[in-house]
Amino acid sequence: MGINGCELSPSIIVEIIFKNFLPVDCNIVLERLLFSRTIILKEMPVMLKKNLRYQEAINRCMLLFWEQGYFNTSIDDLVKVSGLNRATIYNQFGNKDAFFKAMLEQYETEVTSQLTAPLLQKPNGLKAIHAFFEQFIILSEEGRLKNGCFYINAAADIPLYAPEIAEKVNAFISYLTNLFRNALTMAQSAGEISQNLDIEDSCQFLVANIFGLLTIARATNDSKAIKAQVHIIKKVFK
Repeated sequence: MGINGCELSPSIIVEIIFKNFLPVDCNIVLERLLFSRTIILKEMPVMLKKNLRYQEAINRCMLLFWEQGYFNTSIDDLVKVSGLNRATIYNQFGNKDAFFKAMLEQYETEVTSQLTAPLLQKPNGLKAIHAFFEQFIILSEEGRLKNGCFYINAAADIPLYAPEIAEKVNAFISYLTNLFRNALTMAQSAGEISQNLDIEDSCQFLVANIFGLLTIARATNDSKAIKAQVHIIKKVFK
């Protein structure tokens, strides 16, 4: 099976859905999924059609959790938005906690990996940190930060979660901290920042700023505020 002579595997289908697209806004993600579905569904074998429909349903659940949070989203809400039945959800994931954790993992694969890409580029010194924060100015101006970050939204309720969910959110914070640590260490080695700069304190500063930046974006969707915050961060690390 293919389109214009190109074979389509499930992994290629996912790539088609998200290629050249940073899905930061819930509604834009859903629009992209539905648009891509109309392109490839007609030429897809029955099994792949079922797989895509299931993946689309799961994405709807992820987007609902992202937008409303764990405690404001019921299983009935997930059934309604996805078209899945309760038995399918419980058989596949076990319970709501496990389902929420799985949706965080999906967000990590489809969204976080793209947002953190600038910090993974080589060389990844000061330029990488600037590029990481600068992307949020563009996304804010395009209105694509109004739902914030799924992980950062979830972090606000860490004390109330089951241990496995709290562990997942804390792992994200550690991952982000480590990315900043690597970039700052590279910048210090290259002479881009002072040798006296405390790397660990700076990591905490940057993590706190990305939490604050995306929380403001969700609360106000004020691109001017985002731009001002990024400007100060770049001024501190220049």
